[in-house]
Amino acid sequence: MTQEIRLGQRVYGITRDGTIIPTLISRIELPETNEDETDFVRHGSEMLNGRLHKSIPGVQFRVLNHHLNQVWLTFNEAYSRAVDVLEQLKSDESVSIRDQRAYAARYEQLVTEKEAERDAVDGVEVFTESNTPIGCMFDRVEKDRRFRQSDFPQHYIELGTPVWIANTKAWNIIQGFVTQVHFAPRWQRNHLYDCGSHSNLRADRVFRTKKGALNCLEREFAAALPGTLDRRRVSVVQQISNAQKRE
Repeated sequence: MTQEIRLGQRVYGITRDGTIIPTLISRIELPETNEDETDFVRHGSEMLNGRLHKSIPGVQFRVLNHHLNQVWLTFNEAYSRAVDVLEQLKSDESVSIRDQRAYAARYEQLVTEKEAERDAVDGVEVFTESNTPIGCMFDRVEKDRRFRQSDFPQHYIELGTPVWIANTKAWNIIQGFVTQVHFAPRWQRNHLYDCGSHSNLRADRVFRTKKGALNCLEREFAAALPGTLDRRRVSVVQQISNAQKRE
């Protein structure tokens, strides 16, 4: 299921004037992540993280370019949509004759030079992270942060994979599964996980095995507190969903 969608994967959006814009997938999540959200919360999430796209059943994703309302997984899909948009614009009587002619010229170029367009779009190597109103409030000393596909993690735990989380806040282990993974260049390994209601989990605290989580918990305990962690007394708690947490 999730093998068809990867962090850092190139996808294609279309602007209102039929321009094909490549961007990268920056977040992948299960629909469970956003179940029962209010419209207010959903709107705030889209302003901060970008719009949710649902090209594959059971998987949702967001992209670096938050201004794209729709994106396609392949160039051919985006190309067909761009041709349709320009075909409508070149005969749109609500725009000026000058613009109609420009759209007509662009349409002819697109339909006669498809492979040249593909080469130009796929030749883009640097991608800009969209600034958003909420994002600017929190962060953005760095404007228009730019990334390459090589900045994205090549290896991470896939959605739906059972995991064990070393919880250093309560010195216990959370047993659950990955519900979201997202690009986070300021964090170790360049990504973070969500596991149900447990959000923004560091990649070095999430493990495929209980032993891995216990080893991590033991190391962190030794660094933070005197004495040695007694593994026999470490409790295991079950992950809860966002919906369960709200209830």
